[in-house]
Amino acid sequence: MEIISVDENGVEEDSSLNSTSSSSFTGFLVQALKPKTLQFIGHFLPGEGLHLMPECSAVTHRNAKPKSAVGLLWRAPPRRTDTDTKGEVIFRATIVTTKTVFYQNLLAQVVDD
Repeated sequence: MEIISVDENGVEEDSSLNSTSSSSFTGFLVQALKPKTLQFIGHFLPGEGLHLMPECSAVTHRNAKPKSAVGLLWRAPPRRTDTDTKGEVIFRATIVTTKTVFYQNLLAQVVDD
C-alpha cells in the first residue's frame, strides 16, 4: 500500500491509497496527524464511498467492496496569522484485505517544506 502525505499549507491536496500488488483491499482507515505530537490535524473532504470522521481527522470506507485504489482529498488547517509557519503532517493507515488479514499503523513519510 502507498499513502502520499502533504504539508499543512492550507491548500487542498490529493492523497491516494493504492494496492501495490495484484491483490485488492476491502477496507481502510486513514488519519492525519502532526508527526511530533500525534495530534489530529486538518480534515478530509467528502468523496464517493467515503465515511468522514472529523472528530479524529480520519476517513474510512462505506462498503467492503474490493478496491485497488482510493482517492482522498485532505485540507490542512488555515494559518492563524500571517507569520504562522508551515508545518508537517503524516498519514497513519489501517488496511484490511480480508476479515482476518489487515495491516495497521502504516505511516507515510513526513513531508515538510
